This record gives sequence, C-alpha cells and structure tokens, in this order.
Amino acid sequence: MMNSSVDTEQVNLMNRLGIEYMSSDPSVAESIFNKSLVYSDSLQFKHGKADARMYLAEIEIRRGNYSRAVFYLNESMVLYNELNDKNGLGLCLNYMATVHNRQGNFDVALSYASHSLQVFRELDDLEGMAKAYNLIGVIYDNMKEFDKAILNYQKVLEIYSTTNNQEGLGRVYINLAIVYGRIGRTEEAIRLLEKSIKIGEDENVPFLMAAGYGNLAVIYSHQEDYQKALEYHLLSYDIKKQSGDPHSLVISEINIAYNYFYLKQNANALQYILRAIKTGHEIGLKLEMIEAYDLLSKIYEQQGDFRSAFMAKKEQVLYMDSLYGEKQQQRIAEAQQEIERQQLEAENKVLRQQNTIESLQNENEKFLRTFLIIGLAFALLMIFLLWFQVYDRRKKNRTLGELNSQMSNVNKQLKKSELSLKESNFAKDQFFSIISHDLRNPLASMVSFVRILKRDYDVLSEVERNSLIDEFSSVVGRTSDLLENLLLWSRSQTGKLAFKPTSVRAEALVQENMRIVESNAKSKGIDLKFVCEGEDMWVYADINMMNTVMRNLLSNAVKFTLRNGVVQVGFYRGEDECSFFVKDSGIGIEPSKISQLFNLGQQHVRAGTDNEKGSGLGLILCKEFVEKNNGRIWVESVAGEGATFYFTLPAFTDSSLEDS
Repeated sequence: MMNSSVDTEQVNLMNRLGIEYMSSDPSVAESIFNKSLVYSDSLQFKHGKADARMYLAEIEIRRGNYSRAVFYLNESMVLYNELNDKNGLGLCLNYMATVHNRQGNFDVALSYASHSLQVFRELDDLEGMAKAYNLIGVIYDNMKEFDKAILNYQKVLEIYSTTNNQEGLGRVYINLAIVYGRIGRTEEAIRLLEKSIKIGEDENVPFLMAAGYGNLAVIYSHQEDYQKALEYHLLSYDIKKQSGDPHSLVISEINIAYNYFYLKQNANALQYILRAIKTGHEIGLKLEMIEAYDLLSKIYEQQGDFRSAFMAKKEQVLYMDSLYGEKQQQRIAEAQQEIERQQLEAENKVLRQQNTIESLQNENEKFLRTFLIIGLAFALLMIFLLWFQVYDRRKKNRTLGELNSQMSNVNKQLKKSELSLKESNFAKDQFFSIISHDLRNPLASMVSFVRILKRDYDVLSEVERNSLIDEFSSVVGRTSDLLENLLLWSRSQTGKLAFKPTSVRAEALVQENMRIVESNAKSKGIDLKFVCEGEDMWVYADINMMNTVMRNLLSNAVKFTLRNGVVQVGFYRGEDECSFFVKDSGIGIEPSKISQLFNLGQQHVRAGTDNEKGSGLGLILCKEFVEKNNGRIWVESVAGEGATFYFTLPAFTDSSLEDS
C-alpha cells in the first residue's frame, strides 16, 4: 500500500499532539501514540512507526517501566537504521543511556551516550551533541566522578551559549548546581540556581523555575535550614501545579512533608504525605511510595500512633518487595529482548546478503561488459580532456605569472630609481641653497672687513682695529665650520665618507671635544661642566664621526646659552649601550620646532644669544652619523629653560669586532 503525503503528515501531527500531552497526561499521550502506531503500520510508514515507538519508550521511562521502554527503543532503532535516519538513531541511543543510568548500569549507559554523541557529531547537530554531553554529565554525577561531570556540563554550556539556547542554559545550570552542592561548593550552586530561575522567568519556562526553587530547597535542607527549604519547596510546588505533571507533584509533596516533619509540624506533614500517597497510588508509582510510607510511619510514630506507624511500614515493605521483584523480571526480560534483537539483526543481515547475490546473478553480463567498456572509454576521454585543459591553463597561468612578476620587478625598480632621483635632486637643491645663502654672507662680510682695514687702517684706533680683526676671525671660524660640515655632509650623501668603527672610551670622547669649545665658552662666561653618572665605559663607533657629533652639539649649546650660563656634558651607562647628553641653560626650543631640527627639508636656523650664525646642517649631520653607528638621537626642551640633546652608542663587546 502506497502512503500519500497527506496520510503521513496526519501521522506526524498525531505524534506532535502526543508530545503535547506527555507531561500533563501520559495516559492520553500513550493512547495517541498507539493510534499513530496502528495508522503508520497500515500505511507502511516506517518513520511514523519509529517515532511513535520512541515516544512510547519515553513514557515508559518516566513511569519506571524500563523493560518496556527498551523493547520500544530496540524496535525504533531497527527502523531508523533501515531508513538511515541518523538523528532518530542518536535520540534512541540517548534514551537507552537514560534507561541504563536509572538502573545503575553506568558503564553501559556511558557506552550508549558516547555512541549518541558520535552520531550527532557526524551530523554536526549541536543540539543533539548538547543532549549527549548533558546525559554523560548526569551519568558521571551518579558515578560520583564529579570532575568529569563538570567537564561535560561545561561543554553543554559552550554549545548553548553559541546557539543562544536560554532554556538549555537554564537546565545545565541546574545540573551543575546539583554537582556543586554535592562537592561543597554551595555558594556557586546557589548562584547557578538563581540564574536558572531568572532565565525561567524571562523566557516563561515554568520547569526552570520549579526545578531551581526545588534544588535551592534541597541545599537549605542539607544545611538544616528547614524553614527556608520549606519556603522554596512550596514555591516549586505552586509552579508545578500549573504544569499538571502528577509525578513531579508527588515528589514535591514528599519533600514538603519531610520539611514540615523536621519542623515538628506533624499535622501539615501528614496532610502533604497523604496527598502524595493518594496520587502515587493513582498513577502507579513505586519508588516514591516506598519513601512516602517510610515518612508516614515516622510521623505516626512521633504522634504515638504505633498501630498506624506499623501499618505504614508494612505498606512500605510490600512496595519494596514489588519493586525489586519487578526489577528482577525487567532484567530477565531485557536480556531476552537483547537476544531476540541480535537474532533478528543476524537474520536480516543474512536475508539482505541472499537478496544481493540473487540480484547480481540475474543481471545481464553481456550488457554489463558493454556498458563498462563504453563507460571506461568515455571516462578516459573525459580524463584526458580535463588533464589537457588543466595543463594548458597552468601553462598559461605560469607564463602570465612570470610576465606579471617581471612587470612588478620593473615597476619596483622604476619607483626606487624615481625616489632615489628625487632624494638626490632634493639634496642638491639644499646643498646649493646653503652655498648660495650661508656661505655667501660670511664671504661678503670678510670682503667688507678687508676693505675697511685697507682703506681706514691709519685712521682707525688700535681698539677699533682689534675689534674688526676679532670679528673677522669669528667670521672666518664660522665659515670654516660651515665648509667642514658641508664637506662631511656631501661625502656622506655620495657614500665616500669612510666608516671605521672601533672601541672608543666614552669619557675621552666627551673631554677632548670639551677642550675644543672651551675657549668659546669662556668668551661668553659659560661654565662648561663634565658630568659622569657611573663608571667610564667603552663604546663601539667611528671616532671621527662621533667627534663631529659631539663638537656640533657642544657648539650649539654654547651658541644658544646666555652669558654666564651653564652647559653640562656627560654620559651614563646602560645595559648594552651608552647614553651621552649635552644640557644647556639657554633659550630652549619651541615644541613646534623640535620636529624640524633633524629634517633636511625643514632646517630650523636662528641666531645664537650673541647673534652667532648657523646653517642648521650640523644637527642633520649629527642624526646621520649617530644612526650610521647604530645609535639614536633626540632632544628634550622647554622654551626659555634650555635644551638637552641625547644620543646613544652601542657598548663595545668582544663580538663587536667580529660583527664588523
């Protein structure tokens, strides 16, 4: 019989309706699933049969009828395997793990749960993986392997955080809280339960609120705060009454009765325990009835009603005998069902193999050979065409890549040449600018001095002649310094300046250059001081370049320091370098001008405190020479308060000469 899409959709609707009744009225749900099973069987709709049996198994698990649950699950798994429905198979394996976990067969439960996790991983089903990890955590919790339980719950948290499944997060918070409560991490357990309750309120999930309050009550009951535990049990109970799950209500009524009993409120305890016993009888509970009759016996005993206490204890014993007898029968039935399932699978496997052999024998061998030859020839032709196309494309891509690489290299060379040419033209322009301006002016001054002396020598007084000669000497000295800087700079730009680093004593470098500028300093009444912070040390640098650097910095310091000022020169040791400094008490540098000091295109040129002239080229040379010697140079200044120039040189080591 062929099943239409309308008929199969009707089966699916019946199964969904049964799920809606599963918590509130399991009997109605069971009836709906059985009708769905019959209808699916008449339609030969395997998927509907597999789903209905799996949901019936869930009802039996809730009732504690595990042998019946295993029977349904085995039938469902056979159908899901035939349909190659991995999702359905993963869910059945999860239910199987739940059954064995409740029966205390933890190793078997772990095996089923791990298999379920593997199936959901292959499907990349995050929700399924979360359910499997959660169940593995529950099993480890029951095995008292709490670290492993926490690890698996944390994996569930990661998945639900990624998928933003708030209800799932709330459920795993509760499971984690139970573990934390057992290992003494009570405060963390309470925080997690409060978070779960908050999610239940925000997402309108009564289960989370009821479970959260119930577990908070358990924690406070363990702490013997029975009044607070009772308050939370009552909150949980009120929420559960709205969901209509009688099994859950019975558990809450027993817990409430226990707390009233501990608070010596036997009348209230009796009211709730009798209510739990009445509902437990109606829905066929056994394990909970054992606990309920035990508490009822204690209540009657505390009231002095020993006859009623004896009758309650007798009922407890009867339930215990019934439960353990059923468990033994369940184990036998489960073993028999497992044997039957394995036999059925073996028979199906043999049957499938026989059908395959018969099908192969009935095929036309001649047609098969012809088809294979044509197919092989066509495949070879396609392979050749594909190979040729790939080969041709690779060849063209290789050629194009080589051309692109050559063009890229040419472009880089052109850009490099263009940049070099621009730098060369810029350096040339700067060079001629300095010659035309800074060199022409002092030369013109010298010519004027010579003319004055020649023309007015006899009429000038000795004081006036000496003054002109001193001024003439000053101009000649500045011009000589300028020419020397120009020569050094031009040689450095053309690469003709020799670079010969060697070991240099820091103190000697400072002292020798101080002696050179000492006369200039004395002429302005400037106190030139040597400052050494620590012991002397050896640096590795070109001595000629460093003399130029130190001489320029000292000359600038004297030039821009007011008369009777102070210039301090020195150095201090570092771990692998030496830091030199030249500090003056002069006019300082404005912050906006500091960035221009070492830039060739933005020389900052100004007269000294006695109107001394300069070109701005000295600091540019200092920067080039210091960096050439693997050092750094910088300045710190406050306008009107002086400036301090620093530069560093690498310390001399045994490996310095080898590196050079």
